[in-house]
Amino acid sequence: MGFEQPQYDEDGDIISHEPLSSALLTAYEKATRVIKRNEIDISSFTKFFSSVEIEKDEKDVALSDREFEDDDNKKVATVLEAMVAEQIDNGWFGSSIRTAKHSRFDDYRNGVDIVAEIEDRVAEEEAKKLAIAIDATYGVGTSKMKISKILEDIDKGELANIKYYQSSKGEQIPNQKMPKFVVGADRATVERLSVLWTKDNLAELNIHPAQRMMLEQIKKQAEVFNKYATSKDQPEVASSYAAIEKRVDLILSEKQDTDRWHTTKKDSVNDEILYEMAKVSSLMKGEKRVLRAA
Repeated sequence: MGFEQPQYDEDGDIISHEPLSSALLTAYEKATRVIKRNEIDISSFTKFFSSVEIEKDEKDVALSDREFEDDDNKKVATVLEAMVAEQIDNGWFGSSIRTAKHSRFDDYRNGVDIVAEIEDRVAEEEAKKLAIAIDATYGVGTSKMKISKILEDIDKGELANIKYYQSSKGEQIPNQKMPKFVVGADRATVERLSVLWTKDNLAELNIHPAQRMMLEQIKKQAEVFNKYATSKDQPEVASSYAAIEKRVDLILSEKQDTDRWHTTKKDSVNDEILYEMAKVSSLMKGEKRVLRAA
């Protein structure tokens, strides 16, 4: 029997023709408000970029907005992005992590949906080093593409680039570099979360197992990307991912373990992300065996 190959949009998300539920439509309306509230005005970056360059980027954003205006897949992705960002600020990733404002330009062009800063009350400079870029995805088959892009960047000794970055303290930093992670949940999980989110059910959201699932995704990627960068002789990139791995370990240890954490329904996107990490680890072990044999 033949199977239709999945199609992907330019963000790498799988194209689904399943109509949106009323829950997701309601969540999308809220998501657009949340994202608008947290968006920065790139026209204020005139100290760093010419007005001509900024105007060009604004036109690119407007073009992408029109292109995705009626795209249901983009709407689901927008819901996931907004929910995760808001719940990070509500403590999903620990009390020391907060999101920072960024631009739709970096969403469309650099694949960065969320920027999160890890606050360090002892050393502010360390907090800057521990900012992370998050690419949120809900489609099965898409995390592989997104992870491959991160690996390609590591090969070149590069981290994610945020062209228009404004820290939580209001400091504008052009072309800020930071480690990037793919964080995901499948459409069924997104829909279940959206019901709680649109009802502002913080009591349930605050103990929802999706938060630990996503932290574990970041932890595993930080561990694997650190080792991969080391194997590719990219020490600065490796150090950036190692710092995140250490911090996420602390966050996970600080969170109270309850029976609820173990009731996570099977999530196909989570499975795919962890599978891709296992595959990269296996390939690295194979390369080491070849080197030892030589």
